[in-house]
Amino acid sequence: MATNLNLGGKTLLNATAKGGTKIGRAFLGGTRVYGQQFPLPAVSTNATESLVNGFTVVEFNGNGSFTPASTTTYEFFMVGQGGNGQAAGATPSSYGGGGGGDGEVVFGTITLTAGTTYNIDFDSAAIPKELTFAGIIAHEGGDGGTGNSLSNDGDNGYTSGIGTGGSGGGGAQDNTSTAGAAGTSDAGNGIVGSVYRYGNDGGVPHPTDGAGAGGGGDALGYGGDSQVDGTGGEGGAGYPNTWLGSTLYYGSGGGGYPSGVGSGGGGSAATSQYGSATLPRTNSGGGGGGVNDPSVPSNSVGALGKVLIRYKKGS
Repeated sequence: MATNLNLGGKTLLNATAKGGTKIGRAFLGGTRVYGQQFPLPAVSTNATESLVNGFTVVEFNGNGSFTPASTTTYEFFMVGQGGNGQAAGATPSSYGGGGGGDGEVVFGTITLTAGTTYNIDFDSAAIPKELTFAGIIAHEGGDGGTGNSLSNDGDNGYTSGIGTGGSGGGGAQDNTSTAGAAGTSDAGNGIVGSVYRYGNDGGVPHPTDGAGAGGGGDALGYGGDSQVDGTGGEGGAGYPNTWLGSTLYYGSGGGGYPSGVGSGGGGSAATSQYGSATLPRTNSGGGGGGVNDPSVPSNSVGALGKVLIRYKKGS
């Protein structure tokens, strides 16, 4: 019979009515507990740690590392980088670009080994950009079509195999009324292997007029089609997450030019020929909004992604 029980590094003694200290059984929430069950405090670099609803949440917005002190199961949530909203060709016209697709949303549980350092790599210098953690990749979304008769099609979301991938960018159209196709996503939208993966296709431009480009795909739905002459398609809202204490949306698509709204965290498109897009929310994995003037595309850049790890820490 055990003489003590260790929970989170603390020895718990269960004195009997006769003054003994031996433990025959211990229960937590109706479940019998055997030895160390809760993760000990982990060590992380370049991260922000919060205590939310009884969980320790470790947030990464750039390269860092996570070293657990206990071998056990952790929850994680990742979103890859959003694709860029695009601009029209060499000179401004009435044929602006599609919205960027969102970065792939990936989440689930993973068993990590005590004392092993797991790197979080945002891979910001690479093309495509792949956010990695413990061998799991969250892929970048596709760029929107440019609306210059050369690349009206939205780019496909990047992938590393069937069932994985960011969302596709919105299609655009040029002055020949040639509609570009929406970029596609290979994401499984459900469990792929042992984790959940989400991404969707972009939207299509207006069928008869080049003034409306498609919105970028988001984690929970296709990008909006341009259905009204002179208005771009909307970017979808993305996937909700409450781990940081309020509901925030990740993996939102960018709006297509002109005036396509980027909901949740994606960038909204420019509203005028020489206007600028609205930047997507920082570290949301949102796609950039489309613009018309190629000299002001900077706000069309998709947002970097994020990694969240959470666990209930031993005391």
